[in-house]
Amino acid sequence: MGKKPSILISFVGSNDPFSKKENVSADGNFYGPIISAIKEGDFDNIFLLATPSLSKNAEDTFKEIKQLYPNKEVKTIDTEIQDPTSHTEIIKALKKFIQKEQDILLKKDYEIFISVTSGTPSMHACLLLLAASNMLPAKVIHRKEARFTGSEKQTITQIDFTRPEFPVVSPKIFREWKEEETIPTSFHDYALIGESENFIKACQTAWKYAKQNVDILILGETGTGKELFAEMIHKASGRKGEYVPFNCKETSENLFESALFGHKKGAFTGATDNRDGLCKTAENGTLFLDEIGDVPNSIQVKLLRFLETKKFRPIGVDKEIESNVRFVFATNRDLKKLIEEKQIREDFYYRIAGFPVTIPPLRERVTDIPLLVKYFISKFDNKTPTVQVTPEAMSKLMKYNWPGNVRELKNVIEKAIIESGDKRIITPDLLDFSFSLSNSEEYLQYLPHPYEGFKLETIEKEIHDYYIKKALEIAKGKQLEAARLLGITPQSLSQYLRKKENLNES
Repeated sequence: MGKKPSILISFVGSNDPFSKKENVSADGNFYGPIISAIKEGDFDNIFLLATPSLSKNAEDTFKEIKQLYPNKEVKTIDTEIQDPTSHTEIIKALKKFIQKEQDILLKKDYEIFISVTSGTPSMHACLLLLAASNMLPAKVIHRKEARFTGSEKQTITQIDFTRPEFPVVSPKIFREWKEEETIPTSFHDYALIGESENFIKACQTAWKYAKQNVDILILGETGTGKELFAEMIHKASGRKGEYVPFNCKETSENLFESALFGHKKGAFTGATDNRDGLCKTAENGTLFLDEIGDVPNSIQVKLLRFLETKKFRPIGVDKEIESNVRFVFATNRDLKKLIEEKQIREDFYYRIAGFPVTIPPLRERVTDIPLLVKYFISKFDNKTPTVQVTPEAMSKLMKYNWPGNVRELKNVIEKAIIESGDKRIITPDLLDFSFSLSNSEEYLQYLPHPYEGFKLETIEKEIHDYYIKKALEIAKGKQLEAARLLGITPQSLSQYLRKKENLNES
């Protein structure tokens, strides 16, 4: 109908493809609404939306269109609408159709027309809402019967929603659509790179929780991307307030309460002015509390009360303040163990752990490593030609255990890009797995805390035994290779193994 390639979308009705007394064709056929619209509008692409009860009409309409217009693109969309008068059911079916065909429907290359002649009034109402709200950027056409045209011929007319006679549709009408949004199968837009089943499952769980008004606990080892998950949750939630990250481990107990809840000027020594806490800053948004296992007990009590009531009292203020905040907590520690050690209150744990998301470590999704490598190269390298990774280097990356997870991989790749220089090729010798560990204390947090009866020598021996055993596994029992991996002499390794064997025999 226009200058651009055009699309017609229509439900198939009981008068399609032929009606009893409409538009007589040269061969004596009485064409129904859809074919009448095509004859007048000359559309390039036609989508026929079919309900189960009218599948035969849809099939006949498809065949008739292809016979009349062999070069037109015609597609039948089988909907699952059982009740053609249910607006909810129709809306869901249309949403599914738009999602499936978004590559063509949501591009600006096409002029889209919706027909509101075939089908039920409920179907017409849903299509009109789609067009009026611009959820589907389409123009609306309908067939005007001959008795209203002043002639013996019915015509196809267009409804122009830009005319002042038509009211603007409120976006509140479509709140339900957002809540029913299809769960993504890829999260690359959030910098969450991976396609392995366990990783996508974690992303989708976080996505589903994000749509609900619940606080979320993210569990995962250091470097797995807990803050990226928190950012994704905030964006997916649609909350209008700020995303506010806060590391609990980096704050002393004395400053913790002020940081969370704020204070009044003069409330304590050093309080030289009024200060809004994070719970106020993140109002109507998301407050991400990382390292939640390090929150002092005294603060847990006050934070627990705020989680229950959404009310808090800044230091030095008598009146309580209410704030609508969504919390995302994160930790790489065993919270249940912290309960046993009296570092985490049991009631606090059960309040924050209701909706957990566990991020798998990189060693449990090694198939994602090539994707992550490609992503980091695109992020850190803006030169041409693009840096390439040799098969041998990729194999080495895939076999490594990655105790520092994705963060460590990022550091290794970033350094390898620099080291590749003008050659622009990452080879195995450029992969340095030592600097990520040597410059960080993060890995030490996995070690047990000192306790009554703690023996440092025992812990040192267990670590020593663990690494020698792991090196021999990687080297497939070859002592020379295992010693090289451990950075010790073959003689030292041999002496250790003999000593261990003698102990076992005795």
